[in-house]
Amino acid sequence: MLETAEPASDCSRRSRRGALTHRSVPSDSTRRATVPKQLVLVVEDDPDIREVTVLLLQHEGYDVVSAPDGSAALELLRKGVEPRGIVLDLMMPVMNGWDFRRHQLADPALASIPVIVVSADPLAQRLASSPGVRDVFSKPVDIDELLRSLERVVAN
Repeated sequence: MLETAEPASDCSRRSRRGALTHRSVPSDSTRRATVPKQLVLVVEDDPDIREVTVLLLQHEGYDVVSAPDGSAALELLRKGVEPRGIVLDLMMPVMNGWDFRRHQLADPALASIPVIVVSADPLAQRLASSPGVRDVFSKPVDIDELLRSLERVVAN
């Protein structure tokens, strides 16, 4: 679950898995001016969480593409999508995040794309030392921490 607000309102949004709570969103003039347009791939199976994550990142000035599972994400990457970073859930149907990482690391064209893991999987911290993983966050994620991590990823 993500802790966020609708980009243009003060209302809270609910996911099927729980509440997405309100937080203040920096004004366009402060945040968007400091974040260059960078492409981010969001891989998340929960459609509500995926949608809110995409909207939040777009509001923060990122270009975003998304996939509902690891297989769809690999397809996008192999078709030429070149993100500066990947925000990856681990527990997904079709192809989970663990299998996605195995395929990503086995493909030299994809292995260098940095990954931020955001998952409720209690074993997620095992990926912290994996090549290319910049951060591992447990759900519900602190949005400010996720955004700071993503800023570091796209700056490199």
